[in-house]
Amino acid sequence: MTTTRSEDVDSTAPSRARLRYIVGRVHLWLALFLGVYIVVISLSGSAVVFRREFNLWLVPRTVASTDGVRLTGDELARAVAATYPGDIVVEVREPRRPERPVLVVLEREDAVRTDRLFDPYTVRDLGETFPPFLRAVEWLVDLHDNLLAGAKA
Repeated sequence: MTTTRSEDVDSTAPSRARLRYIVGRVHLWLALFLGVYIVVISLSGSAVVFRREFNLWLVPRTVASTDGVRLTGDELARAVAATYPGDIVVEVREPRRPERPVLVVLEREDAVRTDRLFDPYTVRDLGETFPPFLRAVEWLVDLHDNLLAGAKA
């Protein structure tokens, strides 16, 4: 028959087990938080790297053809107003180079402004100057740079 003396029993075993459990939990949550942070910074960093290329790919820099009559000023404003009858043409910004699209600022009745690019030769709408995909990329850039905390003062 074996006998155990009270000295042989480790009375600190339950407290060590509890401490080990707590340290394990802190380690787990800290590792998960840092892992998510690293993944977010890595993926948003990719958007930062390719931001310029996305802008070049998505915003037209030239018009298809410079053949024909180039509309300017009020002529272009009237043609755009005919294309968008519910909008008011606020501003027309013409570039110096003839192969560049014209920026037209439109405003709806509910005071929402949009900047659109137009081919001054065909009065074809080339799209927004800042498409939704580029807005999403800029959001990722803000996430990467500031963790969405806003611009630095």
